[in-house]
Amino acid sequence: MNYLIKKIFYSLLVLLGVVVLVFIVYVAIACKRLAQGILDNLSLRIEADEQKKQIISLSERQNLHLEHTPMGVIEWDANLMVTTWNKACETIFGYAHREAVGKHISYFIPKMLNTSNQLIIDLLMHEEENRGILKEVSHKSGTIVYSEWFNTMLKNEQGNT
Repeated sequence: MNYLIKKIFYSLLVLLGVVVLVFIVYVAIACKRLAQGILDNLSLRIEADEQKKQIISLSERQNLHLEHTPMGVIEWDANLMVTTWNKACETIFGYAHREAVGKHISYFIPKMLNTSNQLIIDLLMHEEENRGILKEVSHKSGTIVYSEWFNTMLKNEQGNT
């Protein structure tokens, strides 16, 4: 009987050893997968941070260019309300940024030309091609300024302005 108990005990020990070995292998595989997942996440985070820095740098360069270009740059929304007005526009039109942003484009068209300029406004809103348009605009002082306008239509992926 003693011999049978020893044999069962050794069999249980071997079985316990196999279970422990399987558990260790399982934990090792799980740790490797976890470590790889963490490494992948860290790599993606580092890459995202680098892309964010590049985007910020590009945005800063574009803003510097916009503010220091000698050409007037006006951006307006789909309702033709001014959203961007650079320093050159302040010189050309005489209106400060805070005075121009939020105004409709017709505000800068001389009143006596308003009807003929509606055609130009329509062209600016619907023309695909970037070509110069000669037009008269109102300076804050009331004088008429002759300028050449180039239009770039900004559209989203769906083709909407």
